[in-house]
Amino acid sequence: MDGQKRLEDYCKSSVRDDVARQQGTVNSMLAPDYHSCSFEEGSVTLTFKVQKWETNRIGILHGGITAAAFDYAMGMLARFYADQNFTPTVSMEIKYIRPVELGETLLVKARVVSVGKKIIHLTVEGRSQESGKLTATGAGIFYQNDKRS
Repeated sequence: MDGQKRLEDYCKSSVRDDVARQQGTVNSMLAPDYHSCSFEEGSVTLTFKVQKWETNRIGILHGGITAAAFDYAMGMLARFYADQNFTPTVSMEIKYIRPVELGETLLVKARVVSVGKKIIHLTVEGRSQESGKLTATGAGIFYQNDKRS
């Protein structure tokens, strides 16, 4: 099986399994949906429809939920490239650019920058699917942990 097909199958099954098997967890409650991926580019794009419980007191997407969506997308890609089921986040930074409104869909694209023996570096960006405008950018470092499955 070629790399593109493996990545696509992995991402689709990860999202499906996370939603079905992790009921009541943040991963499931975020209600991620697979959008696209590129093995050549080392990327995955997911969508997250902004739900009422994810908003802050002024009715826009809470920054912590953006962080969770970014972590989810980068973590999925890290697990694929590490060929492991558990790649904990070592660090993550986010720059918030513009708000995402209730009912909008956050389009999150994660990309692999480098894969080392123990550390994977990724970048991520969020856009409003409706307007196409950039809402946030970020980067993360994930650890290749061989002690947990």
